[in-house]
Amino acid sequence: MWEVSFRIVVALLVLIFATTCLTVAKPISDGGRLSLKLCLFNAIGWLVILPLSDRGHPPPFVIALLPFWLLNLVLLPAAFIALRVSYKQHEERKTYLVIAGSYLALNVFVLFLIPAIWILGNPS
Repeated sequence: MWEVSFRIVVALLVLIFATTCLTVAKPISDGGRLSLKLCLFNAIGWLVILPLSDRGHPPPFVIALLPFWLLNLVLLPAAFIALRVSYKQHEERKTYLVIAGSYLALNVFVLFLIPAIWILGNPS
């Protein structure tokens, strides 16, 4: 049951981020627009992966999640650097910086920290 609720929560967060950044908190700087494109690419990836089945051996969800995880090893730091540059140059609105930074932090938490905690907690 937790898998279904996890998928629903992730899908809602992705959709809320996308609609907020495309309507209310549009980026105004080049770095902000680049980070938005990278984050939207990440959001599309989530929306493609979430409906996949977790049944079978190996599950299609896990098969699709591995390349998505590898892609995000590059994508998330690039989006963070683009945000950081626009923040340092005082070119971007604070609302977009907070929303995009929160989205990136949640992605890092779900894609990297939760699996690391799970692996360290289950050594067998």
